[in-house]
Amino acid sequence: MKKLDKEQLEAVKSFFNISSDLMVEHLKEKGLIEEFEVGKLYRSESGSIAIYQTEDSGYGFNSRDKYESCFHFNVNHLWVLANEEDKKRFETALITEAKKIGFKEGVKITNVINNNTALVLEDGLSYYLSDNRLIIKWDNNGGLSTWTIFNNGKWATIIEEEREFLIQVQKGTIIIEGKEYTAEEIINKFNK
Repeated sequence: MKKLDKEQLEAVKSFFNISSDLMVEHLKEKGLIEEFEVGKLYRSESGSIAIYQTEDSGYGFNSRDKYESCFHFNVNHLWVLANEEDKKRFETALITEAKKIGFKEGVKITNVINNNTALVLEDGLSYYLSDNRLIIKWDNNGGLSTWTIFNNGKWATIIEEEREFLIQVQKGTIIIEGKEYTAEEIINKFNK
């Protein structure tokens, strides 16, 4: 059976003079429009990309790649399952958003899954779309591990706190909490 496109849906709605909700319910029952699958990434005809959650809503990015925590999935916009290009765009936009929010080296964060806290040691972000999670490396008592900063539409919390550093200067080298840096390295860190 052929699926209806947006123009065909509008024609049916207009011809029978019925509400969108009633029409959508009837067309879903007849198999003329697809049900959205929870956790899947979709692209709208307007260029938005979003992950469907429940009750015709989800989260994602509009056509200008601005993050929105509440998308409405409805027949007023034709949504299709995302392709590989859409998935890459979503991944890139999510990493950009994380950096804009401030998830970077040196911040203390609360894990979005279990509310534990950690100090971020490196800002090497990696994203796993299949789990709808964004992972960042973190300091685990001197070892590196991973930490969830985004999970199913929810961001981890950045904990603002004052920090004191022991800084020493010896023969052109700056020592911060026992680690040596050149002046150029310090300038580069602050210009990130």
